Amino acid sequence: MKRGKREVDIRWALVDSILRRLAFLVASFGISPQQLTDRMQRIIRDASDPKIQTDPPGNARTFTEVHSGPEIMRFWYRDIDFVDPSGDPKRIPVKGAGISFELLVQRSAPGVRPAAALADLLAARAVEQGDDGLLTARSFRVTIHGSHRRAEIALYAVDNLLASLDANVRDAPASQTLQSEAVCVRFDRKQLPRVRRQLSDLCAASMEEADDWLHQHRLPADAPVRDAATVVVGLYISTRVSDQLFDKIDS
Repeated sequence: MKRGKREVDIRWALVDSILRRLAFLVASFGISPQQLTDRMQRIIRDASDPKIQTDPPGNARTFTEVHSGPEIMRFWYRDIDFVDPSGDPKRIPVKGAGISFELLVQRSAPGVRPAAALADLLAARAVEQGDDGLLTARSFRVTIHGSHRRAEIALYAVDNLLASLDANVRDAPASQTLQSEAVCVRFDRKQLPRVRRQLSDLCAASMEEADDWLHQHRLPADAPVRDAATVVVGLYISTRVSDQLFDKIDS
């Protein structure tokens, strides 16, 4: 900290930074500041009582539905029933006897509503529907478009990350955590497109390798296991002009 400057409590600086970003995501999700404030007050009031839980509304999207797109497309591109003799994904109808999108969802993401999954994949342009009604797989990757949908995915990612960090904080100090971050280095701004492209390719390759391993060892859908756990793997690429939080503290 430089002399002659007002000292900044790093705890509140970090909390303010986190809350500011969360507030932006929540606002993008269509929730007003007043609604967020009211919700926060209720959560803080109930936090001391672990028995109090907030049930989601009946029409809320499930965790599986939010993250089902990549799994569905993976299955479409790899399962023998859904690829043609050349190894390309077949064009399939939405529903009907035999191979269909409904069957694809039933096999790859049990419990997910086919109509909701199709709407997401069409919006992401990973799937295209022709004039004949048949569906064509256009992209193995599912890239979300639109601020509302991206905010939803981002909030799920934040919740997952905070849940992992919470477990790490509560765990024994000597234990190894699942917390890791790549080195932070500087680049010429003109090189950022190349950096993003390279990182995207590297992360995609890593996810493919992890995805294959996880699928080789996962429980079958009908496995009679009473105490099953869900493993979620996510990679997030962040390119920032500067660390505004610590720039502010050091100034």
